[in-house]
Amino acid sequence: MHSRTYTQQPHITVANRNSIADYDPQWMEVKYTCISNDPVSIDNVQLPPEQRETWELTLDSVVQMALSRSQVIRDIGGAVVSAPDSVSTVFDSVIVRTDPQFGVEAALSDFDAQLATSLLYGRTEQTLNNAIEGQGTRDPRTNFGLLDFSISKITGSGTQLKLGNLTTFDRNNSPLNRFPQSFTGGFQGEIRHPLKQGSGREFNQIAGPGASPGNYRGVRVAQLNTHIEIADFQVAVRDLLLDVERAYWELLLAYRNLDAKLQGRDAALATWRMVQARLATGDADGAEEALARERYYAWVTEVKDAYIGRTAGLAASTATDNRTVGYETGLLAAERRLRFLIGIPFYDGKLIRPIDETIQAEIIFDRPSSFAFALQQRVELQTQQLKIRRLEYELVAARNFLLPQLDLIGQYRMHGFGQDLFGTTTEANSGAYSDLFRGDLQDWTVGFEWKSPVGFRRAHAAVRNAQFQLMREQAIYREQQRQVTIELDAAFAELHRAFATNEANQHRVVGARQRVDAIREKYQVVDIPLEFVNIAIQRAVDAETALARSQVEHTMAVATVHYVRGTYLAYLDVFFQSDAIESVPTCELAGEFTEAPIPDLIPIVEDAGLIEGDAYLPMPR
Repeated sequence: MHSRTYTQQPHITVANRNSIADYDPQWMEVKYTCISNDPVSIDNVQLPPEQRETWELTLDSVVQMALSRSQVIRDIGGAVVSAPDSVSTVFDSVIVRTDPQFGVEAALSDFDAQLATSLLYGRTEQTLNNAIEGQGTRDPRTNFGLLDFSISKITGSGTQLKLGNLTTFDRNNSPLNRFPQSFTGGFQGEIRHPLKQGSGREFNQIAGPGASPGNYRGVRVAQLNTHIEIADFQVAVRDLLLDVERAYWELLLAYRNLDAKLQGRDAALATWRMVQARLATGDADGAEEALARERYYAWVTEVKDAYIGRTAGLAASTATDNRTVGYETGLLAAERRLRFLIGIPFYDGKLIRPIDETIQAEIIFDRPSSFAFALQQRVELQTQQLKIRRLEYELVAARNFLLPQLDLIGQYRMHGFGQDLFGTTTEANSGAYSDLFRGDLQDWTVGFEWKSPVGFRRAHAAVRNAQFQLMREQAIYREQQRQVTIELDAAFAELHRAFATNEANQHRVVGARQRVDAIREKYQVVDIPLEFVNIAIQRAVDAETALARSQVEHTMAVATVHYVRGTYLAYLDVFFQSDAIESVPTCELAGEFTEAPIPDLIPIVEDAGLIEGDAYLPMPR
């Protein structure tokens, strides 16, 4: 097995240990030489910050990039690898709608007209022991033909219609025949209309023809399934954009945190130079110089951590979580997270820099109207309403199976007989179709057909099952409403806290800066511990970071309120073109948005789809 050995040899590069007046802090650092059998160059993997071009982006442009590059809806947890079946894509709603078994088109196909035809020609030869059985001959020989054509259809109310034509040909050697060959031809129509079970437009739109208890595949159910999938896609897009916005502000926070750390490093360097000057005059000792030097290098380490980050992975987050972690992961890590979410390459020689500013003004929402708006606009609640509506439909269908199957049936047939296929109407039986149009041969049948199981055990079980499922979904809906109100109340509390913290941190920064100036001036004229200066610098940097963090938290608190209210997409000026999402299988569906608002994506209407004159009418919008 090939082995690799690494040897670390520290080298400290200092221009002049006794003088730091001309010291450049960018290059005074500890360097290690890494020796291996297979040296790996990383020069082209990660460019130094000063060699990367700054790419300034607004939040609107980042949102547009995320929408146009997200055929698969990304999440920080990486579910596309661990659980790919649970990931939302732009194709899901179209896949559900075009499902050949349970989709809308599959449900509509049950009402399509069906054509059937058969054309047969053959010959039979037999030898019989009884001439009577052979119609006067013991060696019957027969040539026969058959042409059968029919068209059938099921209407929206469940009525079965069928119209057909049957033509036969027969030639045999029976001595009892009137003609050596004969043709029969005729037209027939059939109708079967359900009077009890399976009757009505509502049942057939819910369950579909040929349904059974618990198996409902009608147009209304298929449409609701499609709209539920569209709602799930909208939820996935909304959560993606919330993650994108959070990543955008976390990157801004990472920049400001790095700026604060750089200020701390520069202040520590100035303090070190000041101590060096006092050391030269005898006003300071070696311990103070060592302390100042140690604090400087501590700040160098924090600058590196703030720029590169301590972790390389992507931390998981929840949609309603308002935590900001950019100041912990570093600028490059935050930038990688944003690149991942908006779907752009990780290494292109550029460094993204947010240019939008955080929200500084106090945003005040009307609480009563916000609660009412959240209960109406939250997509999760709309999705649950669709599920309840679907179960209400299924309960209607299940109750229909408690009825017996009573059908009105009717059949009419007009046919003719003749020596030839066509003949003249003036001579009887000269041709099958000429005889048919004489109207001498007509058959008809009218009656009822009854069928029902004793006890309706399965139908009663289906009704009870539908009732329990409906009660379950209704209970979930009520709990969802309660949860939404709790989340909105918590979002308002967080908004109030974030704004108050932001105002307090602004005053804190002013005081921390003044304290640094005062302590530094005092240190130059009064013999006070150097640690007081270091503490003042540390608190000033902490105040700068806290201010940046509170500004980002306040901005995200506003976004969270819109998220919980169900207005987050409108807050970002993103609106769905629902017709495109519903019917166009394109790869750019996620990028379809318009500046003009449209009605609700998933309207709750009284009738989820009509079959008018056997033609499908889509849901009204």
